[in-house]
Amino acid sequence: TLNEDIVINNTQYGSVQRCSIDNVRSVSRRIVSVPTATNGAQVYAGAAAASIGTHISTGVKYIRVTNLDDENSVILHIEGNSHYVQHELEAGRSYVLGKTLSLDNANDIDNYSAETITKIDAKAISNTVDVEVFIAEG
Repeated sequence: TLNEDIVINNTQYGSVQRCSIDNVRSVSRRIVSVPTATNGAQVYAGAAAASIGTHISTGVKYIRVTNLDDENSVILHIEGNSHYVQHELEAGRSYVLGKTLSLDNANDIDNYSAETITKIDAKAISNTVDVEVFIAEG
């Protein structure tokens, strides 16, 4: 459930959105302390076959990374085989992905060609930050 609570001049503009994820067989939920050190910490690994700490990419249905800090941001580095994107995740905010086949760096939306996300790294900007990582697999 995503709850947006926004009031401007006594008028409510927020909303509540619910998403149900079917056929989930396993979940992984953990808290990771993210350092400011070079390369930060890996919070997700995906591949064609499962191994310790690695999820089967095609089975991942949902990934959420939540910054549990009340002041400090982290940088998320989301990477595929040849594409990547970086995103600042502010204190108290979440980053949500519905599936791992969703990364592209084409400069034209008409040429979108999705690539599987193989890893997500997190790096704290100024102080060590705890993030919660939740992954649902089918």
